[in-house]
Amino acid sequence: MTQYRINQFAVGLFVLAGLVTLFLMLAMLTGRTGPTHSYFTVLNNVAGVQYGTQVVYEGYPIGQVQNIEPEPGDEGLQFRLELAVDRNWQIPDDSVTVVSSPSVLSAKTILIRGGKSQNYFEPGDTLPAIGSASMFGALQDMARTFADLSSNGLFPLITNLNNQITKAGDLLSGDLQALVANLRETSGELQTQTPDILNNVQAFSRDLAAAGKNIDRALNEDNLAAIDRILANADQTSARLAGISQDIRTVVTDLGPNIDASGKDLRFSLETVARHIDSLTHNLDAASLQLLEFSRQIRNNPSVIIRGTEPGSGEEIRGPNE
Repeated sequence: MTQYRINQFAVGLFVLAGLVTLFLMLAMLTGRTGPTHSYFTVLNNVAGVQYGTQVVYEGYPIGQVQNIEPEPGDEGLQFRLELAVDRNWQIPDDSVTVVSSPSVLSAKTILIRGGKSQNYFEPGDTLPAIGSASMFGALQDMARTFADLSSNGLFPLITNLNNQITKAGDLLSGDLQALVANLRETSGELQTQTPDILNNVQAFSRDLAAAGKNIDRALNEDNLAAIDRILANADQTSARLAGISQDIRTVVTDLGPNIDASGKDLRFSLETVARHIDSLTHNLDAASLQLLEFSRQIRNNPSVIIRGTEPGSGEEIRGPNE
């Protein structure tokens, strides 16, 4: 009886040790080995993610998914994940989360790609998320991209091309015959006028050749030498004109004081004349009166020029108005 109890006790201890070992292994696999802090992240697709999904930091297990809640939003339905992370683990605030599959057959995990910041998220913060890092997630993203491209870009492009082709067909069907007729008419006129055009071209070519010969004759060695001499004489003339201009400038510079003195003398003479102009005009008036009286006496008695008049003859000099 005692041996039987000992065996049962040993079996119980073995089972209990196995259960404890299994619990510890599960805790280590899920990253739940002690107290945790809750962080959050928002994903558009949680396929393969559920309660207990492992949370790893650069491949190192630090916790698990504690809860998943759907949240409708402006961009559609999204899912808010609560991540239970080891309390002693700090996450830089430039880190991001991504749904990852280490291999094709392995279960999905929430991978935290660590940043390089020296500041850290506080418990309860929301970590930004990016697209899936698994092959199937990438294929899904690619499929969504192609679907958006086909619905928003390819189909409207094909429709626009069809409309443009239809418009071009309508335009050509209406104007093609007229265009062909104009081409035929233009071709006929060109064919008719081609001989005249060729004759004109040949005549122009002959004239051009004759002009070239004349130019060659004009530009012989003697004429070129004469042109060189003309250019040399022009250079010499220009140099002489420059010297003459310099001489004129020198003469003007030298005559400047004399011209100033002459101007001063002329101004003094004009001022003197202006001061005596009244007496000069008075004398001129008297002289003109005497000339008028003399001419009157000559008209009346021309012999006065020969005989003259004696003083006291009784003739008086009168003005022209008397």
